[in-house]
Amino acid sequence: MAADIPIGPNRGHRTNRRGRGKLLAYAAFAYLLLIVYGSLVPLDFRPLPLAEAWQAFLRTPYLDLRVGSRADWIANFVLYVPLGFLGVAASPGGGGALGKILRGSAAFVVCAAVAIGVEFAQLFFAPRTVSLNDIAAELLGAFAGVFLWVAAGSRLARLSARIAAGGRPGIRAAIVAYLLAYLALSLFPYDFLISARELSWKL
Repeated sequence: MAADIPIGPNRGHRTNRRGRGKLLAYAAFAYLLLIVYGSLVPLDFRPLPLAEAWQAFLRTPYLDLRVGSRADWIANFVLYVPLGFLGVAASPGGGGALGKILRGSAAFVVCAAVAIGVEFAQLFFAPRTVSLNDIAAELLGAFAGVFLWVAAGSRLARLSARIAAGGRPGIRAAIVAYLLAYLALSLFPYDFLISARELSWKL
C-alpha cells in the first residue's frame, strides 16, 4: 500500500492561492457581465452601419454637467472601481513591486477597453447617451480600483482570511468589514457641490 504523502505548508498555501485566484476571476467576470448588462438595458437594439457608428463615436461630445447629471457621472465612476480592484486581484503574477505594477497596468488596460467598448456599444441601444464624461468617469473609477488594490489589497485579503477562520479574530474582522461597507453605502452616491448656487438648489 502506497504511503500517504503529506502536503507541506508551502504546497497547501499555493493550492489555497490558486483556489482564491480562480474565485476572484469568476467574481471579476460576473461583475463584467453585470456592467455590460446594466449599461445596455433596456436592450432596445437599433441597427446602425458600423462605419456610421464609428464616425458618431469619434464625435462623442463632452457635456457640461449640472447637479442632477453629476450623480450619474459619479455612479459611472463607482461602477468601475470594483472592476479595477477585482481585475488586479484576479490576475496572475508576482507580489513584488514590479509584479504589482505590471498586474495593475494590465488590469487598467482591460478596464479601459471594456469602458470604451461598452460606450461604443451603447450607440446601438436606445436611449443610451454616449459622452466623454462617462468615459472619463469610468477610466478614473478603474484607476481608483487598481490603486485601492495596490494600497490595501493585501490587508483586505488578510481581513477576509480572518473572517473565514472564525473565532474571536474572525468576529472582530467581520465587524471591521461591516463598518467599512456601511460607511461606503452611507456616503453613496458621493455627490458633491462646486458652487453656492448649487448648494442653494440642493438645500
